Amino acid sequence: MRVLWFTNTPCNLKIEGRKKGRNSGGWMTALQDELLQRNDVELGICFIYNGLPEKIDEGGTVYFPVPFFEKSLKDKLKGFLRFSSIKVEEPLWDYYIERFHTIIERFNPDVVHVFGSELYTGLAVFSTTRPLVLHIQGILNTCYNALYAPGLSSRDYILQDFNPLHIWTRYYNDLWWRRDCYRERQIMNHIRHYIGRTEWDKRVSKIFSPNSFYHFGEELMRSPFYTPLHRMVPEKLTINTVISSPLYKGLDLVLKTANVLKNILCQDFVWNVYGNVNPHLIEKTLGLNHHDMNVFLRGVVGAEDICDAHSKATVYVHTSYIENGCNAIIEAQMCGLPVIANDVGGLSTTIKDKDTGFLVPANDPYQTSYLINYLFTHPKENIEIGKRAALDAFARHNKENVVNGLMNTYKEVILSYSSGNNDEENS
Repeated sequence: MRVLWFTNTPCNLKIEGRKKGRNSGGWMTALQDELLQRNDVELGICFIYNGLPEKIDEGGTVYFPVPFFEKSLKDKLKGFLRFSSIKVEEPLWDYYIERFHTIIERFNPDVVHVFGSELYTGLAVFSTTRPLVLHIQGILNTCYNALYAPGLSSRDYILQDFNPLHIWTRYYNDLWWRRDCYRERQIMNHIRHYIGRTEWDKRVSKIFSPNSFYHFGEELMRSPFYTPLHRMVPEKLTINTVISSPLYKGLDLVLKTANVLKNILCQDFVWNVYGNVNPHLIEKTLGLNHHDMNVFLRGVVGAEDICDAHSKATVYVHTSYIENGCNAIIEAQMCGLPVIANDVGGLSTTIKDKDTGFLVPANDPYQTSYLINYLFTHPKENIEIGKRAALDAFARHNKENVVNGLMNTYKEVILSYSSGNNDEENS
């Protein structure tokens, strides 16, 4: 079977001078490694990247880099004069659609697999009539709905300081969110086959594309997490969280919960926050400094470092206000760490409340604090919940089952197109 991926990264391609970073080696790379072990798959990968040959054959994969669209002076001027228009970026679409079409015809795949609806690679849906499936990663429209933390607005975000350049940059960032959401809606409206891993994914996909097929499919985790850990509850309460920079990831909830733990429950603790986060606006809004709240911003670290940190932690707390599925949660589960998370998006599919973890109402620092304290003061139950979470996660993300499930989905998509049932709803 010839399979062509459209991805947001070069995956396993070795690029001279490219710094992969400490967070490299994600789940798509893991999936590529497993897929290439099969003798019935020929894999091509298309991605957007400057300065590379138009075709690279390496390590059993054919790569097709597409250069970023370069605007002419006329287009730049037109974009500047019409910068508030949602449709101002549509000239880019034709550029990518044409190049994606050329690559698809050149590789001649049996099936096209698009990873994510949020980037330009999703435009591949307009480039072909061949069998195509879109893998739901994050849905921008749902993220934009929760973009600003409780008590904050776009105005607060844009005007958080009085530097004109900063104000313009943040205004343009908000505008680009809306433009990307517009493009995503057009893409999803034309998708007829989705791969997702939660009931929430399925429901949202049916909103944007009511007659679409939905295929449940799990993802692979980064390889270090497949090694079972022996975890003990530490003597000092240690909390781990992995989030990123957007405000909807819930740094505000970290600080509010830490405030309850420290100043009401009088707990001594360490809260490690991994990822690239900027605390300035949240600290200013809440009047809480992360240093004063025993919160330590550890930055971006690799999978091995996260594994080590989870092995020494009491609990993993996920504070995001929207998630479809969350690999950070799954990785914590695979480390045998009990998880507390907001009951949002598709997390109720990942966490069995009171069995493999706990789900709490969004923006509830008091209940979250209670459960953190409970898991610390009940170490036996802590370990038992973590063991159940690990068993569940290892079963869900078994490498062989994930790859076999994906291959079956490819066959179902191809059969659907060949039988002419592409417009019938699959429940």
